[in-house]
Amino acid sequence: MNKKEIKGSHVLIIGSGSTLLDYDKEIKYFIKNNDVITFGCNNMHHILTPDYHFWTDKSRYKKFGKNMSKKSIAVFSSVFNKKLISKHWNRKYLNFTYKNRKPKDIYTLPKIKYKNKIMYGRFRTVGSISIFYAYIKKASKISVVGMDGYTLYSEKDLEDKNNRQHCYGEKGYTDLSKKEINQKLQKNKEKIKSFYEFERTKDIQIYKCLKALSEYGINFEILTPTVYKKFYNYEIFKKMIINKEKE
Repeated sequence: MNKKEIKGSHVLIIGSGSTLLDYDKEIKYFIKNNDVITFGCNNMHHILTPDYHFWTDKSRYKKFGKNMSKKSIAVFSSVFNKKLISKHWNRKYLNFTYKNRKPKDIYTLPKIKYKNKIMYGRFRTVGSISIFYAYIKKASKISVVGMDGYTLYSEKDLEDKNNRQHCYGEKGYTDLSKKEINQKLQKNKEKIKSFYEFERTKDIQIYKCLKALSEYGINFEILTPTVYKKFYNYEIFKKMIINKEKE
């Protein structure tokens, strides 16, 4: 396992949002022309082969883990046991431990802490955990792409399949299968009227986590369009396009 040293390095975290497709050339150009270490999150390896590949969701790993590149270093959360990991991976791997701490409501910032090699917070997504992991490993800089959020596009756009939530699958809702969507709605029918409202609530929780990470002292920026506007830096790819035109 040839590990690239994270400490002192610029880490680029690659989520699995649909903007990976929209900004495919810019992202690859950025990687090629910057000395970065890449962290892949969930199902994005059909577009890029990351240096480190992170998994925190068992269901996503069961579904997509088979496509993980052997060139990547697999990184699993402690919720994965050896039997599950071996389903798709028979090489050495890294692991980490995190514990979710639910705030009193979705509008309260979760408390972020790192103690005894355990990450505490209400992370809600592997992208948030990857940001914290890069910080703990003393990355010099943290950039993020493909962290769109689940409601970057309108409910109508997703229902009419004009856009998608992820860089894989058919257009429309790609977060869950139709069966899983119906199960979610049935379970929470008194609280939500549509699956889109469920997704919006999830985005609020993720946004709060990102703000908590920022207040904890972690500096990061998202380079592709995102619902998490506070952390969006559109200038990087804008300047890149201008520079490429001058060449």
